[in-house]
Amino acid sequence: MSRRAAHLNQKWFFLLVFILLAGCQGNPAATSTPVSGSIWLPPDNPAYITFPLHETTQVYTFNADPDGTASLTLETLTASLAYTAEVRDSRGAVVATLKGNDVLRTVFTFAPDDGLYEVVLKAENPAAQGMVALAFVSSANALASSYTQTAAKQAVTEETSPVCQASSVTGQNVNIHNGPAETFPASVALPPGMFLVTDMVTADGWYRVWFNGDQVGWIAGQYIQLTGTCAGLAVQQPQAATVSVPAAAPCQATNNVGAGVNVRTGPGMTYTVIGGLYPGTVVNVVGRADNAWYQVSSGGRIGWVAASGVMLSGTCEAVALVWQVAAS
Repeated sequence: MSRRAAHLNQKWFFLLVFILLAGCQGNPAATSTPVSGSIWLPPDNPAYITFPLHETTQVYTFNADPDGTASLTLETLTASLAYTAEVRDSRGAVVATLKGNDVLRTVFTFAPDDGLYEVVLKAENPAAQGMVALAFVSSANALASSYTQTAAKQAVTEETSPVCQASSVTGQNVNIHNGPAETFPASVALPPGMFLVTDMVTADGWYRVWFNGDQVGWIAGQYIQLTGTCAGLAVQQPQAATVSVPAAAPCQATNNVGAGVNVRTGPGMTYTVIGGLYPGTVVNVVGRADNAWYQVSSGGRIGWVAASGVMLSGTCEAVALVWQVAAS
């Protein structure tokens, strides 16, 4: 039986609140300062907000629709989740307040307006776990259905979640990865008893989940169970993690004989000595000859050293042949 179905004895209450521009200024005594650091709520794109919240209060901001009547829907997806939601207008006046454990679904209707509004959420228990859905629906996509205000809660015989939700089946935390594979780092974890909305699955069984309102992650299917409306999830092809390959270490030569090694103008003992490679000195190898001599570079100067006097380190297999003594 699903977690949602497990609460068949929960009460259902539909609350319809009409917020008209002429009458939504509220009681001056209810005025408060708008909260900074809010999260933008785009129209027609629900935010699934998980508890515990990031902050003591979490604020979502949206603009009403100047072209027509729009609505704000707040739905409690976890039964008995105790929280408070305030709707504030552009002046910071509280125009509506509700308790999450009193209602499961609330629809606020806004008259045509271009004002800025805030929804301020606060959990009564900072450690409580659960989820709510928050959606601002523009006039172009306003729901045709309406909700009847009642003076008491109404009992329901069946409750089906309108979204697909994932929960742990291991009894332990399940890692939420940054991408659909074990090779992606795990950013957070899904604890037992917590439900997250999922809206996409890969061909190899990784599910995309939403948390903290606007963040996404991926969970392997073998660690979760699905409840709610899960038929027809979008399918995404699996992706491989991007792995950074460090640059190859340059080929370098160091003195291998304990005394100075002559650096010459060419690959052979007959060429003029132009310097010395002394113990502890490291030079880059930039070329080779076919007679066991290496072309080295140091301080912008180029010279040649005998292979018998140096030891190589780094990536030296690809050092280019730049001098063919046999052909000269």
